[in-house]
Amino acid sequence: DVGCTTVYEDNEGAMYLAINPATTPNSKHIDIRHHFIRERVEREEFKIVHVPSSLQHADFLTKPLHQGAFFLHRQFAMNL
Repeated sequence: DVGCTTVYEDNEGAMYLAINPATTPNSKHIDIRHHFIRERVEREEFKIVHVPSSLQHADFLTKPLHQGAFFLHRQFAMNL
């Protein structure tokens, strides 16, 4: 037992789908992996936390950034 895993997310739509158990006509064809996440959130194994895109450190590896943002994320990732 490792406790609750925190997931930092900047996509508010994905957060809503993970937290809200209700389904809509648009969400009934969602992939199985999203139901897996929803189940884990209900069991309190995962905790979804909103992080603004400007502070999302994963962007450092996936998106082109201006120099200031690049240095900010690089310092975080490299513990500088």
